[in-house]
Amino acid sequence: MGQTQPAVLFVCSRNGGRSQRAAGLMRDLAGDNVTVSAAGTKPGTGPTTEAVDPATGLGIDITGEHSDPVGLRRR
Repeated sequence: MGQTQPAVLFVCSRNGGRSQRAAGLMRDLAGDNVTVSAAGTKPGTGPTTEAVDPATGLGIDITGEHSDPVGLRRR
């Protein structure tokens, strides 16, 4: 029987800051070894400048991410 790939879901209120930044960092660290998602309880319009700028400073691009509600899974 094959192994199931680990999955991590980062959740914050708007899914535009903390969870997006954390998901970007996890994707960078884990690569394809972990399925990483981010969601919000009251999602906004996408990653904020306050989330994008520090991630970019670490060489991580989260500009193409979406603000998704908890329960919606994008692949």
